Amino acid sequence: MLLHDGAPVYVYILIEHQSRVDRFMAVRLMAYIALLYQDR
Repeated sequence: MLLHDGAPVYVYILIEHQSRVDRFMAVRLMAYIALLYQDR
């Protein structure tokens, strides 16, 4: 998929399953996002 100016659009899907509540899930998701930005 491309934007009007021809730049590519990236779509990331994250599915994570846990058997119990994790207080640090938000921190883990932020780490995933930071790694995605670092990879670009």
